[in-house]
Amino acid sequence: METVGMVHGDRRQWRYGDVLIMAVMALAVDLHTVHTSDTYLEKRRHVVELEQSMRLGARQMLNEKERLVNQHLMAWKQAEVNDSLWEGRPFLPELHFFHARPLFDSSPVFRFIRSMPKGGNLHVHFGATVSLGWFVSNVTYRPHCYVCRPDPHGAPFFRFFLPPPPSQPECPWRLVAEERQAYTNPHQYDFDLAQNLSLLVQDPATAYPSIRAVWQRFEPYFMGVLPAVNYRPVFTSYLWQTMKEALDDGVLYLELRFTVELYDLDGTYSDKATVEILQEVVHSFRQQYPDFIGVKIIIASIKQKTVEQQEDAIRRTARLRDKFPDVVLGFDLIQHEDTAPSLLHLLNVLQQPDPPLPFFFHAGETAWTELTDQNLVDAILLNTSRIGHAYAVLRHPWVCQQVKDRGIAIEVSPLSNQVLKLVTDLRNHPGAVLLSRDFPVVISSDDPAVWGALPLSHDLYLTFMGLASVRDDLRVLKQLALNSLLYSGLQGEEKKRALGQWDKAYSWFIDSMYQQLQ
Repeated sequence: METVGMVHGDRRQWRYGDVLIMAVMALAVDLHTVHTSDTYLEKRRHVVELEQSMRLGARQMLNEKERLVNQHLMAWKQAEVNDSLWEGRPFLPELHFFHARPLFDSSPVFRFIRSMPKGGNLHVHFGATVSLGWFVSNVTYRPHCYVCRPDPHGAPFFRFFLPPPPSQPECPWRLVAEERQAYTNPHQYDFDLAQNLSLLVQDPATAYPSIRAVWQRFEPYFMGVLPAVNYRPVFTSYLWQTMKEALDDGVLYLELRFTVELYDLDGTYSDKATVEILQEVVHSFRQQYPDFIGVKIIIASIKQKTVEQQEDAIRRTARLRDKFPDVVLGFDLIQHEDTAPSLLHLLNVLQQPDPPLPFFFHAGETAWTELTDQNLVDAILLNTSRIGHAYAVLRHPWVCQQVKDRGIAIEVSPLSNQVLKLVTDLRNHPGAVLLSRDFPVVISSDDPAVWGALPLSHDLYLTFMGLASVRDDLRVLKQLALNSLLYSGLQGEEKKRALGQWDKAYSWFIDSMYQQLQ
């Protein structure tokens, strides 16, 4: 008689021989044992269902069309899990993104998520929001674009000048057009530019052996790109492309970490003028793409600045927020957390800003315990509105309780945490626990351009397949999309309209999928 092993049994692929053996075994068990077993299994089923009811998204109700779509989504999800578990095929969340990246398009789950309206992206740094191919082909072909190379193998620095550029012996400025012309193959020059800006490498484990190593390669990206992005003619087209790529990826709303340093060839723009230019671009974009909800900004200052510089940055942010309360949400401090000054170090600056200013602090983006991660405690005590990353939050029970009780959303960026070496296999990401306990979580992408990711789809797929449970279904995707608007800086009627716009887009998406799948 032919039988199969437990591997296939777990996949519910028993053949006739297996069923017969199980029947014989059942007959050999006395009634008392059967009763005990049934009681145990009933208790176990109750516990499993109870835990599932406590997860993020569990309270979402699906209508008839959603249930049909969900059946297909879960069949695709289970197939990907089974293919990895039993057939040994790659499971994308356990691979480094640089190795997994070519494989995403073969996933029906990824294609589903990519086409789904995702709500908002609440944690993304302006300057790392547009594909590097667009940056190279658009920005570096403009007149007066200069480049200097502090590290021949690292990120080049770009800036626009009227000739001649200022003397800089340690890193001489050269026209990009002249460098490109000197190359035998201009296309190879463009490819090399994009490679030097990106963190993408064939062997990330060798290229970035430690967190410090990857951050030393990562931080110069912004020093190299932002001086070009803040050039007024580039700024307007870069902002437009940011919104276009986001919308093409199903992202309807953006909250950008933003540095106000706009300039032109003949001078700089005031903070007020910069925000007004941003408003004009967003308004024009929304006229052309009315499904897009809009953009708000969180002013970001580098932690390494002096106390006096931080005081000035906070004052400027407070004035901007007072002038543009519908655009400027508040203030954040950025930099590699392990090596930058702590929030406690800047306490006198942050404790009593006048006028009061909402904070959106990065905190706990670290592998350390009772060191860098104590920024989480200060972030809560300083009344942060949300927490960026909070990778270390589970080590702080009081912080966890405050996050839950006060509804302080955690901006989880799984792909960033993997590329920047906090976690290898995303199934081990602490966000998995946050989802299991229905914490206020939003999924964000941080700096997608630097590692060649889409604005949000890659992060959301990795969340659904890696951080969420195997049983988590359409309801968790729906809740995460809603969270991205519910915990956003949108207020009152503005938030109500945004939720209505998302619901309309989501309903259209479900109707379309239902028609395809029934």
